[in-house]
Amino acid sequence: MASNGDYEIPLDPELEKLWNAGAYVEVSATWRNKSARKDLNFTVLGPYRHSQYNTPDENKCSGDRTASVPLFTASCRAFNGPFKPIFRDEVLENGSGFSIGFGDVQKEAFCPGRPPGSFRANTQIKGAYGSVNNSTVAFKFDQFIRSDNVGKLDKILIVGVGVKTVTDECPGCALKQFDNYSTVRECRNEKDAARDLGTINTILLK
Repeated sequence: MASNGDYEIPLDPELEKLWNAGAYVEVSATWRNKSARKDLNFTVLGPYRHSQYNTPDENKCSGDRTASVPLFTASCRAFNGPFKPIFRDEVLENGSGFSIGFGDVQKEAFCPGRPPGSFRANTQIKGAYGSVNNSTVAFKFDQFIRSDNVGKLDKILIVGVGVKTVTDECPGCALKQFDNYSTVRECRNEKDAARDLGTINTILLK
């Protein structure tokens, strides 16, 4: 039996899985003849697909550096350089990579006159809204308000996984999907489904 005092008792993950989708504004608890309530604000989004993406290391990709790709410096000077074809495809899909000859690279998004499939050389890898790590996710950005109200830098609870922050965009994602960043540096050329964490009950913490 616990003595008098304040305690933090985590909710059973199995209980969290049963929450119906919708907004919640308070929580109440009863212990023997005592009860308490607390105002809060979170939204159970329901089951969302949780895929994964990473920053591949060209040294771990198979093949030779036979693909000539357009590259840009921070001052938008253009030049061409070689990538391994699989590495090029991975960076175009995932947004960033650790290259053999040009430092950390990302898809070029700012320099005028850039051809399709361009890359920024010797850059700092980050998401659209901040850093990327094992505690961040990407989502499908909407210039208007998403129907689920998820926005930039929001925090989500992935039941059974943990809390993560939205710091990146995933143009190819569905609305009910978050792409979880992984710090594994493998060069993978597999279908997205092979990387999924699964379809998991997800809660927006606001």
